[in-house]
Amino acid sequence: MSSRRTFTIEYKRECAEFVINHGYQVNEAAKAMNVGLSSLQKLLWQYRNELNGITSKATAMTAEQKRIQELEAQIKQLKRDNDLQKNIRLLRHGDAQHIAIDRYLKKAGFQVTEICLGLSLPWSVYYASRRSKPT
Repeated sequence: MSSRRTFTIEYKRECAEFVINHGYQVNEAAKAMNVGLSSLQKLLWQYRNELNGITSKATAMTAEQKRIQELEAQIKQLKRDNDLQKNIRLLRHGDAQHIAIDRYLKKAGFQVTEICLGLSLPWSVYYASRRSKPT
């Protein structure tokens, strides 16, 4: 069983603000908040970067950075959906390269369920069409 502790984003933000807004020394704040010194230093580095508008890969602590991460995730999903729709048009029109496109979609990380939804096909029809040889 792991003894590693996890902290909520709110607690992490509170720890960082303890040093920044209240003027505590990092080592004093670490003791008072019961957080390791290196962990608090990392939190401070991330929090200061976020206040300066730098987005980190870790879960954001500030509201603005949380919103940026949400929007970036939406953009990524929309690009993925757009790519799927472009390739599904080729499959719908009976292009001779449908097997290559199918492989591309799977390699790009699209699930069979997503491909079937895009084609408006039940899974069984999708799999049956893949077993038959293209003409």
